[in-house]
Amino acid sequence: LANRVGLHELALSELRDAVSMKKVPADTRFLLGEALAAAGDSAGAKAAWTGAVQKAKKKSDWFVTQARLRLDG
Repeated sequence: LANRVGLHELALSELRDAVSMKKVPADTRFLLGEALAAAGDSAGAKAAWTGAVQKAKKKSDWFVTQARLRLDG
């Protein structure tokens, strides 16, 4: 939500904290990629999207499809 209202630094901080935890839902990595892309960090965004695809339990999940679109684009 913070990312959508322009609070990119807050979003990045919160998402980085979440990703550093032991059990992280794969969609959190996708959202980190979105925040990094919004902040202009394309390499970091690609790494986060790649992690989301790799960690996904189901390759048909919505965020996997979106991450692949961004990686291929």
